[in-house]
Amino acid sequence: MSSPEAQSGLFPETDPAKLRFAVVDLETRNVNPCSGAVIEIGIVQMEDGKIGGEWGSLVRPSGPVGDWVSRLTGITDAMVAGAPAFAEIAPKVAELLRGRVFVAHNVSFDWRMLRGEMPGLPARTPRLCTVRMGRALVPESPRHSLDALCGFLGIELGRHHRALDDARAAAEILATLLKRDGAEKWVASQLARYR
Repeated sequence: MSSPEAQSGLFPETDPAKLRFAVVDLETRNVNPCSGAVIEIGIVQMEDGKIGGEWGSLVRPSGPVGDWVSRLTGITDAMVAGAPAFAEIAPKVAELLRGRVFVAHNVSFDWRMLRGEMPGLPARTPRLCTVRMGRALVPESPRHSLDALCGFLGIELGRHHRALDDARAAAEILATLLKRDGAEKWVASQLARYR
């Protein structure tokens, strides 16, 4: 059975120029998909092949950020102490994702972690991974991590491991790769999984 998103008009359309995307990045205090793990979220919307609105927020987790994560992201316990809990921003997140293809760099991680916070998200929400897309459409790049692809494609990466900056970079990667030969066929093959 197709998801409510699929029934609402995302499909059978697979022309990338006509699809609406939500490019998401999460920073988390651990890798367990549970409530209280996310410490920051960034979402960049795309449509008509162009980057549009963006939104981001620090998130108050259910436990300490941890030293390793603080060193990686620059996010400290003090920074998230006054931030909203994920439940407070969940309606905004749902609104920004509604009717869009969910995109992330390593989409399986971000999707799993987001569903830990929002278990009501439809399991069959269509998703694209810019890591996989990079491997398919830019095989000449020696690596396909976010920073490596940005460097190879000449895309500016702001503060790496900050959610909105990484979401912006992933959106730029998506916009660039959508112009490459084979992009439409690759997107259609990925989205066919969610019909």
